[in-house]
Amino acid sequence: MIYFTGDQHFGCERLVANARPQFDNVDQHDQALIDLTNLSVGQNDTLVMVGDLCREKPGRYRQRIKCRNIFYILGNHDKEAKIRAVFGGNVWQYKTVKLACGYPAVACHYCMCAWDQSHYGRYHVYGHWHAKHEEEMDQIWPQRRSMDVGVDNAMRLLGEYRPFSEDELLDFLGDRVGHDFIPPEERWFNEND
Repeated sequence: MIYFTGDQHFGCERLVANARPQFDNVDQHDQALIDLTNLSVGQNDTLVMVGDLCREKPGRYRQRIKCRNIFYILGNHDKEAKIRAVFGGNVWQYKTVKLACGYPAVACHYCMCAWDQSHYGRYHVYGHWHAKHEEEMDQIWPQRRSMDVGVDNAMRLLGEYRPFSEDELLDFLGDRVGHDFIPPEERWFNEND
């Protein structure tokens, strides 16, 4: 199974105090988010992280996450050299991940209005906004096939700071057509071009 998450901001006292006040301190916050990740994601699953794990010592947090298969998308608060030292060759600015439903999802830290193959049914997952604009985006663009998969949006939609499963992602986005969708019979080139 594939899971999606991001914007944990482990070790960030200011974020915990201002945006996640239900936690008494940053250590309690960090442990709760790691526990929720480990309860959701199995060791052999794939976890796509859309950035902003922490500013310092990413290895400290990575070693506490049981999942072995992590694709890491760089966020604006990540220090690239430190992230690459921990996640090795599994670090990207954006990455396309094939979902079991047959449609791929483009993962990026930032929300995009259009992404590779967005007119052909691809999904888009991102973080960065901490769920602040999701309702507004749904009003402006009700058929969009994109969503914030960060932990703040998980709290808003699922009631917990945990990863979204692929099935949950498809429950939220699966019936949406996308923008300017081009039906297969009207396409003037092959999707694989």
